[in-house]
Amino acid sequence: MIDALYLASQAGVPVQTMSTRHHDADWWVDRVDLAPTGTTFRIHGPGPEVAAGCPIPGGFNVANTLAAVAAAATAGYDAQAVATAIAAGPGVPGRLER
Repeated sequence: MIDALYLASQAGVPVQTMSTRHHDADWWVDRVDLAPTGTTFRIHGPGPEVAAGCPIPGGFNVANTLAAVAAAATAGYDAQAVATAIAAGPGVPGRLER
């Protein structure tokens, strides 16, 4: 298994790690509540803890939201504002509908 932290240390450029399972990453989540109508969780990173959510259920959407918030915050945007906007999104019409 490749050790992501080792690879990051050898990159030679600034690297930020993210994880939905491990708290030793630069960006990580906890208090994940998966529900049929979406997911809520907390994001931890270099700044203050961020309340986050995604209107589309599924653990992979937690990872996608984490990546979007981390990238936007690294680019200078307010992490909480980005997370709030994602959580307020309507989702994708037709996805997971019967």
